[in-house]
Amino acid sequence: METSSNISMWSRFRALKTWQQISIALIVLIVLRMLLDPGSSAPTNESLSPTPSNSQEAENSPSPTQTWTPLEQLEIDLKETLGGLNRDGQRIISIDLYDGQLFIQYALNDNLSTNLIKVGAWKDTRLILETVQASKIKGVKELVASGTFPLQNEYGESLGEIGIFTITFDAQAIKRTVTENLPGELLESAATDVTIRRDILD
Repeated sequence: METSSNISMWSRFRALKTWQQISIALIVLIVLRMLLDPGSSAPTNESLSPTPSNSQEAENSPSPTQTWTPLEQLEIDLKETLGGLNRDGQRIISIDLYDGQLFIQYALNDNLSTNLIKVGAWKDTRLILETVQASKIKGVKELVASGTFPLQNEYGESLGEIGIFTITFDAQAIKRTVTENLPGELLESAATDVTIRRDILD
């Protein structure tokens, strides 16, 4: 009975069209494979883990070391050396190097008296000269350090930051002046030009 049933099924299978036979055979193979190896159809951890995208790899990769020009590095060093400003504004206003002249404009700190502001200005000048001497800037023929302070006109209107303490050093002074343990006021003898607003800084 069982044999005749198998023969009948085989006869029906042979009666099918070729594409139907192929489809049935593929289904049977897939079912047999799943029964013999149940884990083959299950996704593995590797298939589940996302593949990092190019943008993610770019974010995780270390950024190249930032390089600065000597002038940019000088500005960074001056900000660190001079420290912060105890009033509104920026400590370093501008730094320019043109035709051998290095011009540094910076904001003076406020203090209890105009004389103390002047003492602080001399100290700033010494620190600026030391920082320039230690920098990698080449071809500086003249250093002009100009300290500014906010001024008002006779009507009380703001004039903005005005240079009131400007000291100039030539190339020889930049190279040869030894500032270690030197009070800022004594730099005046090494400077080639000193312009101080005596009406403000007595």
